[in-house]
Amino acid sequence: MQIQNGNFWDAKLYNEMAVPQYHVAMNLLETYPFQGTEEVLDIGCGTGNITVHIAEKVKKGKVIGIDISEDMINFAKQTFSGVSNLSFEQKNIIDISYANKFDLITSFNTLHWVKEKETAIEKMFAHLKKDGHLLVTMLRSSFDAEPMNIALTQTVRDQKWYGYFKEFKPPYYLYNVKSKEYKDILMRVGFTIQFFNENCYNLTFATKEDLAAWCESWIPQRLAIPYEKRKAFFLDLVDNYVNNTRQSAQLSYYYYTWEFMALKHAELLVV
Repeated sequence: MQIQNGNFWDAKLYNEMAVPQYHVAMNLLETYPFQGTEEVLDIGCGTGNITVHIAEKVKKGKVIGIDISEDMINFAKQTFSGVSNLSFEQKNIIDISYANKFDLITSFNTLHWVKEKETAIEKMFAHLKKDGHLLVTMLRSSFDAEPMNIALTQTVRDQKWYGYFKEFKPPYYLYNVKSKEYKDILMRVGFTIQFFNENCYNLTFATKEDLAAWCESWIPQRLAIPYEKRKAFFLDLVDNYVNNTRQSAQLSYYYYTWEFMALKHAELLVV
């Protein structure tokens, strides 16, 4: 079973659970010196909770949020219909084509889902004005070796669940990608990297149920499991994670990210 990125998101569930992703994005936004007049494209806008904050920072500008998920876009449109300088469109980053260019393009917690990495970066470069900026946070490539994913592999291979995953292919494409590869793509396309940080955030959860619910909101394997069995699957996942990491009481999850800002320089004038 091949899950398409636009098909597996549950906007209501994600909106309730995406607090850690929200805080990481909001911290990164503080690194950009907003003037208040920018035209901004937010790629992978999800339910719009971050996008609306960008709109508040550019009250004399304009913000477009795009997402591949119809459910996410419908949720964002309904929630933020009263914000005059903000609009939402269902689009794939690979297919974007706007006549106007943007001062700033943002993408939070999205690019690790994109298979065509260089094409995506080229699209973003092409849609920036000269001296425009790209601001990104995404899962970094240690994801495939970190404890939660080890626990996920362990759970999927359990006899109790294995039958649901015989033909399942997860829709993220970051495995074995190194930071140098991403930096090389950015520079090859034409960007100047202003910073490229590798960060780790310690997320804490009061109970196993809380951690299981957060995992269910973004881990695509949930779609392979019948709805009535999903909570049991994710509790098994968390049990494996807790046992592997030897945790007790308050639970920790380490969230590994790349966060970077890149600049599209104005072309030099030849006199």
